[in-house]
Amino acid sequence: MPDICKRLEAALLEVSRQRKMLEHDEERAKSTLSELNYLRNQIINLTRRLRQTECELAQSRARLQHRLIPGSVSSGQASIKSNCQPPEQLEHSLSSSSQAAM
Repeated sequence: MPDICKRLEAALLEVSRQRKMLEHDEERAKSTLSELNYLRNQIINLTRRLRQTECELAQSRARLQHRLIPGSVSSGQASIKSNCQPPEQLEHSLSSSSQAAM
């Protein structure tokens, strides 16, 4: 009988040890997930800023081109419209592309 008790006690200790390891792994996974969400949001914000900067650059180019070559702004306006999305459309395209990556 004492042999069975010792084996049960050893098994109980092993289960307890593994439970603590799983809890530790779960905490690490939660921390990693938080970090990944933070990085995802950083990427979205940086992409939004990059696209806004690209849009501003295209607008500046078109204005400069119009000053240098009058009448050439029409082609510049078309590229500005295709490069500059409204914030709502940009937000949608960013979130759908980030979800596709997951």
